[in-house]
Amino acid sequence: MTLNISLKKADRSSSIKGSSMSDSHLTNSPLATELDAGAHYVCTCGKSSKFPFCDGAHKGSGMAPYKLELTAKKAVHICRCGKTAGMPMCDGSHKK
Repeated sequence: MTLNISLKKADRSSSIKGSSMSDSHLTNSPLATELDAGAHYVCTCGKSSKFPFCDGAHKGSGMAPYKLELTAKKAVHICRCGKTAGMPMCDGSHKK
């Protein structure tokens, strides 16, 4: 079985690095979770009450969430440190 995962920024202006991310949201471990097939939006502004997922709190900030689209249910590791090169997926950068 082949699983296709599409990762892209919903808007080119968004970036978790250098954002207004609060220290309370950042942690040196990813969120390990299982997500259903479909589109999921990962927060880049740090204002979401559902962090690391977007709740729309970025409106008016000029930032936009990352879109994570899954073609099937899958276990994923969502970055919560802001250091990963492959946002929104963890690449282990929090260990460096």
